[in-house]
This record gives sequence, C-alpha cells and structure tokens, in this order.
Amino acid sequence: MDGGRTREPDESGVIAAEIHLVRPVIAPGPRTLAPMGRTILNIIGILLAIWLFFTVLGMLVAALKFLIWLGVLAVVGAIIVTVISKMAKS
Repeated sequence: MDGGRTREPDESGVIAAEIHLVRPVIAPGPRTLAPMGRTILNIIGILLAIWLFFTVLGMLVAALKFLIWLGVLAVVGAIIVTVISKMAKS
C-alpha cells in the first residue's frame, strides 16, 4: 500500500491504482452556515425589492401630481389671457 493506493498488476500486467476515499470531517463554521446566510440574504433582497418598488411608485405619483398641477396652471393661465384679451377688444 502506497499512501492510500495499491499498485498490483492485473491479468494483463498493467498496474492499476485503487484510491481509498475518506470523507473529511467538517468542523462547524462558515461552511455550515451557508443555507442560513443565503436565506437571510434572500429575505433582505426581497425587502429591498419591495422598498424599491414603493419608492419608484411614490416618485411616479409625485411626478404625475406635478404634471397635473402644471396642466391646471396652464389652463388657468390660458383662461386669464383669453378673458383679458376679450376685455381689451370691447
């Protein structure tokens, strides 16, 4: 036996190697916490995605409100200009 390998010729005279595998003992540490860490990161990612969605939604609503008020002011301005021009003609 040579370091976990046996070298014996078979019927054809070829030396075959047999490897004896031993499962390594994994001590508790970061490798055993991977599923929990992945779960925590998934939860944080979902919360960030929800926060981003509502932030973008709030920005769109604010932009829409701004444009609506801008339109109202434009209509009021047009009405005022029309009334003043009609008063000046008469």
